[in-house]
Amino acid sequence: MFEKIKKIFGNDVQPSAPELTEFTALTNRLIDLMVEFTLLTLRTVRNKKETPLNGTQIEDTVNFDLQFRIQQIQDPELLDIVRERALSEFLKDPKYHNNSRI
Repeated sequence: MFEKIKKIFGNDVQPSAPELTEFTALTNRLIDLMVEFTLLTLRTVRNKKETPLNGTQIEDTVNFDLQFRIQQIQDPELLDIVRERALSEFLKDPKYHNNSRI
């Protein structure tokens, strides 16, 4: 994960131990959230079918939902919302901007 960050910002970006812990915790939360979305989709599909889902239908539904969530995250409108909220949070909380230039 941090290799990708280093490519963007250079090798001088080294997270501290607490930051690494926080990145890991947030990644786990993201995974948990994606699992919750997928389980909701599976329940919804199961409830619309008259017969139980077979293994192929379950796999297809999981794969569809994951691809849909990835596309959803890449939606320009959603990205704008995330950018605006992140910038707003960053600017209003002094703990985030020690010498940052925006």
